[in-house]
Amino acid sequence: MEDMAIYAQLGRAMAARRTSLGLTQQEIADRIGVSRASIANVERGRQKVLLHQVYAIARVLALKSITDLVPATLPKPDTPASVSMLNIDPDGFSEVQLSDLERLVRSALGPEKVDAPR
Repeated sequence: MEDMAIYAQLGRAMAARRTSLGLTQQEIADRIGVSRASIANVERGRQKVLLHQVYAIARVLALKSITDLVPATLPKPDTPASVSMLNIDPDGFSEVQLSDLERLVRSALGPEKVDAPR
């Protein structure tokens, strides 16, 4: 999994949890001591986050573990970014299935979305 795919997953999980709690980006930012723009960038997967900030985010979002925000284990390094975006375990798929899945995601989202830096 490429580095930024991890941050994209963190951002999606963070935004989903924040929304489910009815909190704004500004409220999260105020509670952990960063700007609202930083929270927006983290949620979009565009900004890296320090480990202590991940713990602060988990605390503010009333999560039991940071693994509710990030994967507990990393997929194989050769996992295509398009497959990593789906947050699935590639070990359950054959090489042919992974290739088909990658083509499907690329055709649905377009290569510019899949390959874009996050």
